[in-house]
This record gives sequence, C-alpha cells and structure tokens, in this order.
Amino acid sequence: MALDYPQVVLPRNWGGTETNHTVTCLVLKAKDSESYRRFLRMDVSTFEELVALVSPSIEIKNTSMRKAIPAAERIASTLRYLTTGSEIQVPESGNEWKMVAEEFWAKWNFPLCLGAMDGKHIRIKPPSHSGATYRNYKGLINIVLLALVDANLKFLYVDAGTNG
Repeated sequence: MALDYPQVVLPRNWGGTETNHTVTCLVLKAKDSESYRRFLRMDVSTFEELVALVSPSIEIKNTSMRKAIPAAERIASTLRYLTTGSEIQVPESGNEWKMVAEEFWAKWNFPLCLGAMDGKHIRIKPPSHSGATYRNYKGLINIVLLALVDANLKFLYVDAGTNG
C-alpha cells in the first residue's frame, strides 16, 4: 500500500484534545460507580482515602515551565497500570510501523513519520566508584531518558538509564 503524500507539509490540528485517566475517572465517578470500580479496581471512597494518604508524599509544585500533574492523576495512572498490567507496546511488524506513519499523516499532516522523539538529561547522585561514567560533555552527572510517541501521544518506546 503506497502512501500518497503531497510535496508541501502544513501543520494541522495542533493542540487537539487529549484524554487521561483523571478525566475517565471523573466521568465514571459521576455516572457509573461500578464501571469506576472496574476501571481502578477500587471504589470511589477507597480511592479518595488513598489519595488523601499518599498525596502529601508525592505532590510536586508547579514550575514556570509547566503545571505539575496532580497527585490524584498520578495515582489513577499508576493504579490503572497495575490493575491492567498494560505496558508500552512497541510496533513489531512493518505494517504496524506503517500504521504509525499513516496516523501521523492523518492527524498532523506530517508524512513518513514513525514517531516523535525527545530526550532529557536527568541529574543523579552518582553511584560510588563510578568515576566519570555518568558525566556528560557539560560536566554534569546524569542519565539519559529517551522517549518515542505516536501521533496520539501514546508511548511507543522509552529508554532510561543510559549514562550521561
């Protein structure tokens, strides 16, 4: 199946809507408590109690760069992962990668794209006797986080831990 791409690429549909576990939880909480229970494997009152107990330990402040993810959303995402056992599904066949490229074309008008990739240096306290292993070219001690997402911002690949 040949992909028919134009010569000029114009961005479209930027800033589309996104969904997350918090939105799903709020809708289920308001409309259907049994579905909420199946979604997170606990009822509303238990989840709220868990959030009250754990939030003080995991809350972070907003920065000038971005808003912090609320503790309830972080807990809901963690519970959803733990209850479903779902993990990142990396495309394995050529057809699966072709579908990723088609989604990028359909949603973002970006041809022949197999994902959006970004990396981040994460500062760490080095393990003892590591020498210059984790030191980067700027002299900072860190590990590298690398991530690849599809057109719907779903993670396709994540690698964390490579030395600086």
